[in-house]
Amino acid sequence: MGNLKCLCRQHHRLKTFHSGWQDTQLLDGTVIWTSPTGRTYRTSPAGADLFPPSRARMRRADTQQAQQAEAAKLSNYAGAQA
Repeated sequence: MGNLKCLCRQHHRLKTFHSGWQDTQLLDGTVIWTSPTGRTYRTSPAGADLFPPSRARMRRADTQQAQQAEAAKLSNYAGAQA
């Protein structure tokens, strides 16, 4: 289920045809895009402002997902070094 997101044409092409770009989807549907240079960009789903989640829940979710993303990067880096 983590790969289900509605991408516009621009974002779909970015993910499909431009190597080096990575995306991480948060529980609220926000997608964090990371460029090949490491710069990050956040996109929010339409309507997200109509149903704001609790701040405490989002902080926990963001922290957990950031930790998971960092662990994945480290494991990918370690695998590339081997």
